[in-house]
Amino acid sequence: MKVSALFWYRLRHLLIFLIWWNISIRLFIYLRFAGQLDAGESVAKAISIIRDNQSIITICACVISIFTWLMEEFAFNKLLKRLGTVNGSIFRSLSYLVLFTVFSLFAGLWYNVVYHDVSFWKSLGSAERYLFNDTWLFFFIIVILTNWAMNLFVAAENHLGKGNINKILSGAYRVPQEEAKIFMFLDLVSSSRAAELLGHQRYSRFLQESFKEMSNLIIKHRATVYQYVGDEVVLVWDAKKPINYIRSLRFYFDLLNVWKEREQYYNDKYGITPLFTASLNSGKVMVAEVGEIKTEIAYHGDVLNTASRVQKVCKVYQQPLVVTQEFVTAAGKVNPEFEFSLLDDIELPGKENKVKIFGVTSNLGVEKHCCYESYYRKCNSYHKRIIGNTQ
Repeated sequence: MKVSALFWYRLRHLLIFLIWWNISIRLFIYLRFAGQLDAGESVAKAISIIRDNQSIITICACVISIFTWLMEEFAFNKLLKRLGTVNGSIFRSLSYLVLFTVFSLFAGLWYNVVYHDVSFWKSLGSAERYLFNDTWLFFFIIVILTNWAMNLFVAAENHLGKGNINKILSGAYRVPQEEAKIFMFLDLVSSSRAAELLGHQRYSRFLQESFKEMSNLIIKHRATVYQYVGDEVVLVWDAKKPINYIRSLRFYFDLLNVWKEREQYYNDKYGITPLFTASLNSGKVMVAEVGEIKTEIAYHGDVLNTASRVQKVCKVYQQPLVVTQEFVTAAGKVNPEFEFSLLDDIELPGKENKVKIFGVTSNLGVEKHCCYESYYRKCNSYHKRIIGNTQ
């Protein structure tokens, strides 16, 4: 069974949970027990407790990590969307209260039965000794705070993009920095007519599903989402790595295949299939941390402006993907999988010099090539179907 890139991305979150919980539990045990003894013995005794119970602590940390990861990834994320932030947070806290109580009960019973040779029923009768006392309350608060901190980190990373949260915390972009980047602008074909046909609610769900389909490929081809702007997506790669030129092209042709495979699903559900035209450009841009009320990483420079304007000419030249001379110059040396064909030397608004634009043909296989060649045939029927439905 083929495992998706999105699943491996979620497993990365599990690794974060495992590391975080293993460190946190040891730290909190130290803080809890170090203060219970005389000053001269406290530190040594706390360290001794951790050292003598390494296996138990590790097992508990791993169990908590896996369980909280499963709950967060596959349960609470969906519930938060339905219940809202406030109600969802209350429900999440109550759920952890119940789960933590059950876990504490079983852990206490197991500890008494295995290590103190106390019968199960007798241990159960004295459950109040290890439930709802000050130690239990201390660890429950720690569980909630630790889990909240991890969720905050994951949410911030998802919002800012992988690696950017570290750069913001370190202040790397408080002073603008020059970096070489590859930009891809993707825009939905006939978006205005699609919105008119579907209505704003169904159209919004249509966009949500379309962008969700991209997520697996974005992770697979190591892209970073710079912006979602209406029905447009802007992706970024590091231009210093030659492999990223190949990745950006593979991403688009793989995306064409995804729409081809999912065409029937979208036609049945929405009556239309998502089709995106795209442009690619590369070069040096300025990267800066902007905003006081809302902080984010922003890219500035002619590279973005050119990529955005080039994307608008895809329809004019009947090309699903158009790339610039700058991209071809950098990518051509390392891309035997793709062929570039000069389309025109065009003038773009706001630019003095003309810009050479190229179409792209894939040599990756018959299926991909056919998908590319038939793209605008599908676009034309897509236009006709929308126009017919709106008349």
